[in-house]
Amino acid sequence: MARCHPTRWIGRLAAGWAAALLAASPCLAAEAVSVQVQSVPAVRQTVAETMQAYGKVGFDDAWLSNINAAHAGQVVHLAVMPGQLVKKGEVLAQIGTSPSGLRAYRQAVNARNYAKSELKRLQDLFTQQFATQAQITAARKNLADAENQVTQMEQQGVNNALDIIKAPFSGIVSSVAVQRGQRIGAGSTLLILGRSDRLKVIVGLEPEDSKRIHQGMAVHIASVFDATVTADSRISSVHRVIDPKTRLVDAVALLQDEQAQGFLPGMQVVARITLKSLPNMLTVPNIAILHDAKGSYVFVIHDGIAHRIDVGIVLAGDRDTAVSGGLHAGDRVVVSGNYELSDGMRVRESRT
Repeated sequence: MARCHPTRWIGRLAAGWAAALLAASPCLAAEAVSVQVQSVPAVRQTVAETMQAYGKVGFDDAWLSNINAAHAGQVVHLAVMPGQLVKKGEVLAQIGTSPSGLRAYRQAVNARNYAKSELKRLQDLFTQQFATQAQITAARKNLADAENQVTQMEQQGVNNALDIIKAPFSGIVSSVAVQRGQRIGAGSTLLILGRSDRLKVIVGLEPEDSKRIHQGMAVHIASVFDATVTADSRISSVHRVIDPKTRLVDAVALLQDEQAQGFLPGMQVVARITLKSLPNMLTVPNIAILHDAKGSYVFVIHDGIAHRIDVGIVLAGDRDTAVSGGLHAGDRVVVSGNYELSDGMRVRESRT
């Protein structure tokens, strides 16, 4: 007859009672399991749907100025190069007047002097009744025309052997069209000067996305390589053709005055365009929302227990989503560990 060991018998009896107790009460097993989670409160705020695109800063064409030669001559000196910052009144170039121009000016001066003496001669004759009033009137007109011709040539700098071209405003040299020693005609473009406080941003959009972008939409612009250089503007125009080089559709935003500070022509930027914005919406972080066959839902925590709440998606933003349903402002919504949860599970909460 085998002997019975009391300790072995007691252990088996305890194990049997424990198994029977867990089988009879599944809730006790669930209560023994808890998940470490983090939660944040649902809040009311403005939520926006945005689209991101990349672009480049350039001069605003409406503010580019052609610096032209007033008369024919030769480029004696170029004081600037493309990309150079210049101040108002700074010398840009020096143009030597052509010999033909100087000769034409001397001829104009001689013509003025002759017209002046002719008028005086006719006035003397008129007092002696040897000239008519019509002759006096014609002589005065000839003198006025001759004086206008001289004045115009002096304004163009033809009277100077060397014409100095100065910047009409402070800006950046966009391009230079001539070289030192080059002979140029009257009206020839010497260089193009742009305003540093009048810039534009051209961003490229996928053709299918461009249909959603319209004039007046808010856009946040930031330098790709320097996050501190930012500006808020609006879309001023959207092109309705595809750029053959990039295969994208261009949208334009303008930067003026303080908006342009920190930006340089040629700078690469990222633009975030606001497609839709809704104020005072109940929102939760995007990572709080889960999906299954029944739809979208979140977990909220009450007294250490996770509860599933079904929600409707109103508008998905970059970080937060506007929702509808049984959720209320202030409810603690699980944002970390929610994938491990089921309705009614006990949790260990770490609030943020």
